[in-house]
Amino acid sequence: MSCPCLRLKDIRGGSGLKSKPLKLVVLFALLCLLIGAQICLAAEDDALIYADAVEAIRAGQTDFAFMHLRELLKYGPASVHYQDALFACGEYYFLNGAFNDAWIMFDKLIKKYPRAESLPFVVGYLFRFTPSPGMDMDELRKKLVEFRRLSLVFSEFKGYTYISLLGVRYEARYYIDKVEIYINGEIFQKIFF
Repeated sequence: MSCPCLRLKDIRGGSGLKSKPLKLVVLFALLCLLIGAQICLAAEDDALIYADAVEAIRAGQTDFAFMHLRELLKYGPASVHYQDALFACGEYYFLNGAFNDAWIMFDKLIKKYPRAESLPFVVGYLFRFTPSPGMDMDELRKKLVEFRRLSLVFSEFKGYTYISLLGVRYEARYYIDKVEIYINGEIFQKIFF
């Protein structure tokens, strides 16, 4: 007479080899769910941090806004607000005299987002710095010219405005031979082609 537990094992699937792939699939599915949950939580955190930064800006607390924006940068390019946070942090650093840190932010932005809405103003800021070994001024001019393909047939210039996360109003005036960058209505930089 054979043992009843052996027969039960045979009924359930033999030696158990068939259940290993199933266990792997279930394990993989659980892993995917956990990763998906982490991504959702990160996106939620990202949105909350961005909202806190905007609220601080509206309250006139740019230092607190900056702290939130730096926190937002930790999420990296996966964050939908990464581009805005890079520009705002670069802007904050520049306005507070931390030019090396500003250059780092603007350099990251222009490399990661070569078609960013803020591109003319990033180039304007970069032209304010003493050219560093890694900065190709001619390449920056080229990016600026290619940003907006304009025809200036009947007008003196074409304008382009951008309002940053910190509430600063930027304007780029494209002429035939140059671009003028204005910050809050005051000339900031002239870049000749």
